[in-house]
Amino acid sequence: MISAAYGAMITSVSALGRAPNRSESWVSSIAVNLCDLIISWVVLAATLYFTEGIYALEEFMMVFSDLSTAVFIVSVGGVLLLQTVLCLLVFGWAARRYLMNRQVEKTKAGA
Repeated sequence: MISAAYGAMITSVSALGRAPNRSESWVSSIAVNLCDLIISWVVLAATLYFTEGIYALEEFMMVFSDLSTAVFIVSVGGVLLLQTVLCLLVFGWAARRYLMNRQVEKTKAGA
């Protein structure tokens, strides 16, 4: 997920010629998190289904039914919060640093 966020940051900084502002960073961070969740669930379901069959997928889903709702929400919320903070760092601090390094390389190439 972090490498995908970093790749998206490099692409956007290269295309726009500037670092994303706060609202763009939030939108990009939420988009990366949603894509990460969707891809993770699809790959997990496909892996369980193709390796062990439909019963393995059902058993895995029963693990979540055994957890209390509070534990599940706090766990998922904590992971999403951590991922969002990391993505915001990539789209904020790392984007500005990448842009600065690009500008230094351009001035060295032009000199």
